[in-house]
Amino acid sequence: MLNMNAQAKNLQTLYAKTRLLLALWDLGGSQQKVARGKLTKRIDSKSQNKADYQAILEDLEMQGAV
Repeated sequence: MLNMNAQAKNLQTLYAKTRLLLALWDLGGSQQKVARGKLTKRIDSKSQNKADYQAILEDLEMQGAV
């Protein structure tokens, strides 16, 4: 049961990363900088809050992905 919860949380994190990257791409992030406000407004989800996306965005920035 615990392993399933960990897998579900990992899957949700992967979905959130995908939503964030797709939103950046759609907002023109490959051509120009995108304001965080526009990005967070675009990826707002009932299952995730802004703090969750902030951590994901910081992780992607550290990896050099964004």
